[in-house]
Amino acid sequence: MYLLLFALLVWLVSVFALVYVQKIFYIGKARYAPLSIILGGIIIMGIFSNSAFKTISGKGVTWKGRKYSTKN
Repeated sequence: MYLLLFALLVWLVSVFALVYVQKIFYIGKARYAPLSIILGGIIIMGIFSNSAFKTISGKGVTWKGRKYSTKN
């Protein structure tokens, strides 16, 4: 749980840093960049959550068509 909250905090800081840097240096279209970061962050959090659930539940991880067991 703490790891997820930490990841969310890091993501929010990166969004604010991106907006700040783009505003100072006039890089690209600053009003659309945070939207892409938000959507990308949601996708990454979904992938992370799915992977964590599969690992914790013992279903294993699939990589390049091969299934790896997470049980020792």
